[in-house]
Amino acid sequence: MASLQRSAVFRQSIRQFQQSIQERANTAANVIRQEAEVNIRRVRHVPRWIQLLRKVYHEYGLKHILLIIVLIIYQFIGAAIFYLCEASHDESLETFWKENIKRNRTRLIDVIVSSMLNNTEYLFFLTSNQTRQVKRRLGQELTLYEKGLGIKYTDQKIRWDFWNAMLYAQTICTTIGYGHLYPSTTAGRIFTMLYAIVGIPLVLSILDDLGKLLTRCLKTPWYLTKCGCRRLSRYCTKQTMTEIWELDAEDKRDLEIFDLPIPIAISVVITWIFICSATFCLWEKDWDYFVAFYFFFISLSTIGLGDITPTQPKYLLMLFIYIIIGLSLVSMCINLIQSEMARTYEVGQLDNLSLNSADFSSESMNQRICNKNCISSSNGSNIIDGSARSLSDNSLWRISVNNRKKFDKSSQTMLSFLSPCGNSNILSSYQGIYQSMM
Repeated sequence: MASLQRSAVFRQSIRQFQQSIQERANTAANVIRQEAEVNIRRVRHVPRWIQLLRKVYHEYGLKHILLIIVLIIYQFIGAAIFYLCEASHDESLETFWKENIKRNRTRLIDVIVSSMLNNTEYLFFLTSNQTRQVKRRLGQELTLYEKGLGIKYTDQKIRWDFWNAMLYAQTICTTIGYGHLYPSTTAGRIFTMLYAIVGIPLVLSILDDLGKLLTRCLKTPWYLTKCGCRRLSRYCTKQTMTEIWELDAEDKRDLEIFDLPIPIAISVVITWIFICSATFCLWEKDWDYFVAFYFFFISLSTIGLGDITPTQPKYLLMLFIYIIIGLSLVSMCINLIQSEMARTYEVGQLDNLSLNSADFSSESMNQRICNKNCISSSNGSNIIDGSARSLSDNSLWRISVNNRKKFDKSSQTMLSFLSPCGNSNILSSYQGIYQSMM
């Protein structure tokens, strides 16, 4: 009886313990459910102006404009800081240079006048008034002579004003670096490094975004042309409107794929350089067409020799827009070449692996047939080998299609060639096929 009572008490304590655990679990679940409902309610009750702003940002291309606006504001801020750091130092250096020139000019005049006064033929210049007149006249003539020679302050080619500081900020962010203007103060050099750390990634992200946008803009006319020709040709073919709509939808999905033909992309870049060169020939009066073309080619290739720089400050903003669009097109061409090289490498690897898999599949099938003692006639073995090859070919084809779909088709900003070790997923897929066929 005592043992039965103890067992009953033990069961009751276990039952109470289970009930307490279940109550705590239910309480925790209710708390989690209430918190989730509150969070969902907060997400659902997003203010209408935020929903509208989100729609405009994602659907109407505001994100492209917003990046450019941020870059322009960043350029103006950088130009102002560069101007404050370098303008006063530049003016002090020019003032020191002018004082040094004036001092040397006065010394030269004193030497000339003293040699004249020591000559007996010029004794009528002994009066102090006439001596001062001679020195003043010589100073005026030397000043005119220096202006005629074009003697200027030559520590740097151009002065530090706001618009030249803007051009300097643009050359830093785009990594062109003409070298026509450079900071001389410690503060200017430190800010140059900090400005480049933030500005260069910002410009690269804009080039990435604009590269995708320009690729889509270039492919859209081709898509519309294909759709129009397909509707016109349906009268000469047996295609139904449903099939045509399916093909149109497939072409529309292909707009997101980064596979523009390379000759078309290069032609677009060259055409853009021609257009920009013609525009700057109208703005820069001292440039001919070849000089403008040379300047834009050097700029878009980011060589930036600095032998030719624009002289019209009011057109610097247009120059920056031209260069940003041109660099986006150049980046698009580089990525197309990269994609084509990667695709060529992938196709070659798939061909080699398909040959190896065909040989391996035939050998494995023959080995399995021999092990099972089910050797058939020569026709039967040919059928089995053919089916194995077809299975292998179909599997290889599916893998190649899947890997091409998974291939990165987005526009990038840096040229990076794929290495053979980068296709480990393809090799693992083939190993899985071989193991399944064993």
